[in-house]
Amino acid sequence: MYNAKPDSFENIAKEILVNVGKLLATRPYIAIANISGTIQYIDPPLEIYAKFIQNFVYNNFNLLGIGEHSLPLGGVNLAFFKISAQAIVVLYTLKGITGQLLAFKPKMFDWSTRIDQLMGGVAAPIPTPSPTPTFSPAPSPAPQYPVTSRATVPEAAASVASAARTTPSSTEAAAPGTKAGLKTVPFLMKKLTGKEKFPLEDAQILQFCDGTNSIEDICIKTGYPRLKVDEVIRDYQKRKWIELKRIVL
Repeated sequence: MYNAKPDSFENIAKEILVNVGKLLATRPYIAIANISGTIQYIDPPLEIYAKFIQNFVYNNFNLLGIGEHSLPLGGVNLAFFKISAQAIVVLYTLKGITGQLLAFKPKMFDWSTRIDQLMGGVAAPIPTPSPTPTFSPAPSPAPQYPVTSRATVPEAAASVASAARTTPSSTEAAAPGTKAGLKTVPFLMKKLTGKEKFPLEDAQILQFCDGTNSIEDICIKTGYPRLKVDEVIRDYQKRKWIELKRIVL
């Protein structure tokens, strides 16, 4: 019997592989992360996306309802499934269509109780997932980006850039004499098609260039040093993709 030996995240990942692998045309790779983005288990082929997974779960965990999923990287077969109030399971395939990963949805709660127990929490009642759960982004959505063969991540929806352009410039927002209450924020001006590809570092920095995050904010959220963030922002300023604006704090 399975319970004859101690449970583990690795055991659960192997079971998911066996059960979901039967439904797919290709082998799935698995990661399990907790509410803070800490990865509890990850298959080696997914390690190239470990930083992205940590950042995505940390920033978006509470935006997903239990039973919902997100496919944040267009063109990359990477899917996030929120299986409980404590955990997200990530599935990835090297080939095939992204939609095939949704075969996991009908079975996603089969392992939620055991995963919660391994995380040291009390398992919550399993809800009935909606027929077509979707991911609802934050009020000021940051673009999401896919990954290419040189550890690059794809780019975001054009609607994000369009929405961002409605943010008032400093000349509109700042009243006279409020210099002390201003901060400089990078703002992505280019209208994106969703087909652009960027290096991984650029993608993670650009997703926060939404007209609300200062350069210091971006350093904190991405974990990159100020020198790296400044370098990427300057590069896209030269291409006239990014404009620096001043907004009221």
